[in-house]
Amino acid sequence: MGKAMVSTTIGAEGLDFVPGREILIADAPEEFADGVVELLRDPVRRRSLGQAARRRVAADYDLIALERSIEHSLSTLKGFIDISDRDREVVSVRTTSEN
Repeated sequence: MGKAMVSTTIGAEGLDFVPGREILIADAPEEFADGVVELLRDPVRRRSLGQAARRRVAADYDLIALERSIEHSLSTLKGFIDISDRDREVVSVRTTSEN
């Protein structure tokens, strides 16, 4: 079950939510209070916002999505990191002078 959110810009930093569709962004105290009251008074809007946010979390932040993101990052770094020995817990990073 998704929950509707009201947040400041800083509070939502790093989250790829679409303002107005998956989250309400309000930086001034009055705007924040208005957003909370809006969601309390409008259960359809509250439910819609919460469901959209939940879909975003499931698509972008579940374990499978995070694993894909990590694999992509590692493949990007492949030229700089020696990952040939997968049994080691520590990877060695090549410096530019070793290349």
